[in-house]
Amino acid sequence: MKVKQIIKINKKIDKKLFDFLLKSKPADFGKITSKNLLEIKSRDLLNSLYESDNIFTIYENKKLLAIVFFEATEDLLESSDDLSLQFCYGDSTEFTPNKIIQAFHVILKFAQEKLNKTSISSDIDRENKRRNFINWLKKYDKKCEFFKENNILKIRWKYEKFN
Repeated sequence: MKVKQIIKINKKIDKKLFDFLLKSKPADFGKITSKNLLEIKSRDLLNSLYESDNIFTIYENKKLLAIVFFEATEDLLESSDDLSLQFCYGDSTEFTPNKIIQAFHVILKFAQEKLNKTSISSDIDRENKRRNFINWLKKYDKKCEFFKENNILKIRWKYEKFN
C-alpha cells in the first residue's frame, strides 16, 4: 500500500465524502432534521478539512481505499508529541473493514514518521451512532486505545519509530 499526500481534493473524492457525511451524520449532525441544513453543515465541515495540508490517501486498483485528514502544519505545536487526527474515511462500499483498517494504519504510521510525532489522537465527538462507532473500532482496530481527557472521549495510536 502506497500513501500519497495530496494538496487538492478532486471532485470524485469530494462527492464520496459529502455523500458519506449526509448518510452517517457524524459529530452533532444526527440532530439535524432539515436536509438543506445538513448539506450546509456537511459542506462547511469538508471545507474546513480541505484547509489542511496534511491529507493522506491510499488507493487500490484506482479506487480510493482510505483518506485521513490531520491538523494543518501551521497548527502543529512544536512542543507537542501528539498529532491530531481530524477526520478519516474508508470506502466501505468497495472494501472490507479489515482492509480499511489496514490502510488506515499504514497512513497513520506514515504521517507519524513524516510529521515527527510519537502518537496520534482524535476526539470522538460524534453523537449520532456513537456506541456503534466505538464498538466498530473495538472490533476492527486492535491498535487503538481509548481514554478520557477533560471529560472528552479520545482515541490514541502509537507506532514504534524505526530509524
